[in-house]
Amino acid sequence: MITLDANVLIARWDQFDSTHERAVEVLDHHEWDEFITPAVTLAEVLVRPVRRAWADQYLRRIDALGVLVVPVEDDDAAGIASLCAHHRLAIPDAVALHTAMMTSDALVTFDAKLARVARAIGFPVIDRAPDDLEWDAPWAA
Repeated sequence: MITLDANVLIARWDQFDSTHERAVEVLDHHEWDEFITPAVTLAEVLVRPVRRAWADQYLRRIDALGVLVVPVEDDDAAGIASLCAHHRLAIPDAVALHTAMMTSDALVTFDAKLARVARAIGFPVIDRAPDDLEWDAPWAA
């Protein structure tokens, strides 16, 4: 299971986002993994679609991708606060990282600071698909 940060979900469907292709490649590469995102992250993703009356469309896309949306529980508060206090993360970033640490094998994010903090505490980060996606079929050699 891998946790998706808001910037990855936003970029996945925004063709004008500078990380759109990277989001598509990463999500395609991990299509067999289970995806999870916190409800706070989903709210972050939906701000622009709500302004433009596209929220239902985005929710259907996220559902079609198979993303499990999980709540932030009372017992998550101390861990989230600790990430904010010790690493100067904003609450949405701390929520994403905390959720990943509690539920997942890795965090997918394009946020450089969040990735740096996650790696510093020893949590795996996915920020791009492997370069070796191209492969030759054995019979083509």
